[in-house]
Amino acid sequence: MKIKPGISELAKTPEKASDYIYPLLSFASEHIPKNKHQETPLYILCTAGMRILPESQQEALLEDLRTDIPVHFNFLFSDSHVEVISGKQEGVYAWIGINFVLGRFNHVHNDDKAVVEVHVPGSDQQEALMRKRTAGVLDMGGVSTQIAYEVPKTAYCKPAA
Repeated sequence: MKIKPGISELAKTPEKASDYIYPLLSFASEHIPKNKHQETPLYILCTAGMRILPESQQEALLEDLRTDIPVHFNFLFSDSHVEVISGKQEGVYAWIGINFVLGRFNHVHNDDKAVVEVHVPGSDQQEALMRKRTAGVLDMGGVSTQIAYEVPKTAYCKPAA
């Protein structure tokens, strides 16, 4: 489920922010078993539309969400779960999300497809794990664009002739 426009459009009427996203939260509430609501974290991460607003308008919108959501919903939710995130965070979250859905973080064995060696820092395991290469992400929104991709640890470049 998706609603448009973004919540930043309510900058002049911040007291309506929680009412505006109520249908989204109701949808989630109906699809998550009621006995799991208290242990289901709810995060509201605002992106570029909110980043361009003055800080006072951002804070007014966020405060309405912080105040009203716990009154109507019983999700695992605290004041720190509502914030305006940076473009960098937005891109990283998009990259993680799409690669998780595509199964690109799963370890593979004897796969002929392009794979990457993964060494877990701080691990006693000496042998590298293998996983599929990740997909890059180009996220074009109404106010910003993020591009995120994995940079290989080493790259072979053929010398110029």
